[in-house]
Amino acid sequence: NELFNWLEKNIENLKSESLKRANKNSLLEQGISCSADSFEFYLEKEKTGICKSILNSGIDVNSKTLQGVPLLCVATRNDSKEMLELLLEKGADINEVSEDRGYSPVMDAVWRKNYEIAKLLIDHGADLSTMSSDGQSILVLAVGNGNSKIVKLLLNSGADPDVKDSMGMSARGYASLFKNEELMKLMEKSKKNV
Repeated sequence: NELFNWLEKNIENLKSESLKRANKNSLLEQGISCSADSFEFYLEKEKTGICKSILNSGIDVNSKTLQGVPLLCVATRNDSKEMLELLLEKGADINEVSEDRGYSPVMDAVWRKNYEIAKLLIDHGADLSTMSSDGQSILVLAVGNGNSKIVKLLLNSGADPDVKDSMGMSARGYASLFKNEELMKLMEKSKKNV
């Protein structure tokens, strides 16, 4: 009776551990390690089934590749909305910054000009105030690649057009410097009420 009660209480954990073990063993039998680097390798090859098995093997969803790239950034850099959603569902840190560029996942989405993934990350609460390792704000990055749809998304989501980068320029300043009328108008609409 005591054993039955214990089993009843712990059945979900037991099932979860069994599933993790099965995924890990299946991968190991194929010569595939359960690591962030394997995840990156197979995602680049669009082998999402293997990537799911890696994630379901019990790997830490906040682990990083040997280059210091978090799994969420790996998924973003490969435009994999499916893996991104799975990582978020499993509790990956949405604001974990990569060690190579100093980009958060949403910064990677902006850099890749991937509106859909940028919006998904923003909708999940991504921080828009992170500065890259070279001192750029997310909005400066968006203005630099000239994607007005993403600039508008960022402005509407609260990104500050007046934050200065390491060179003392703001997104508003770059829009003006590049003489990009469309971006200048978007920036004008978001003028701070002083």
